[in-house]
Amino acid sequence: MAKERNPRLIVGPFVGHFVRVFEPEENRLGGEPKYSLTMVFPNEESVAALKQAAKTVAVAKWGATLPAKMSSPFHSSDAATANGSVPATDWGFGKGTVYIKARSKFKPGLAKLEGENVVELINPGELYGGCTCKAEVSMFAYDTAGNKGVSCQLENVLKIADGEGEFARKSAVSVFGGTDAPAETASEPTGDDPFDV
Repeated sequence: MAKERNPRLIVGPFVGHFVRVFEPEENRLGGEPKYSLTMVFPNEESVAALKQAAKTVAVAKWGATLPAKMSSPFHSSDAATANGSVPATDWGFGKGTVYIKARSKFKPGLAKLEGENVVELINPGELYGGCTCKAEVSMFAYDTAGNKGVSCQLENVLKIADGEGEFARKSAVSVFGGTDAPAETASEPTGDDPFDV
């Protein structure tokens, strides 16, 4: 009997970050390289369908009583990141947003809007962190080596609009062309200068 596939959902619009959809990214823990995309949604209400799908696959695997320590794919941008370092707002995700990292060991299908037409997206430079996208994803529950949780599988991505760009910085022309105001003169420290060489 063929294994039943988890239902697929088309989600978005969202802002894509950490776009790794052209080449798989090496897993720092030594696992299999995977394609991935971090989907940043404007608020918790915008991920309601995804949360319901996550609950459905979790209950299907473990029943109504879910594991006490179960990993969730949903993260608040206002909370500290998984390693406890910084809030995701420091990555430019925006206050109050919710983000999900979708992954796949297979390259996702890529498309873009050209006017009202959907066409294949081939040029890697066209899909970058900061673009507005939609995606086809599916949720699945896992129980591997004592780790239990629900994760998000990336199937297809549609770019629908350009964005400012991930970690946007000033252009070289504006920096060196004199269009920016000069930096203010810093106050001088008293005593020995710790920056002398």
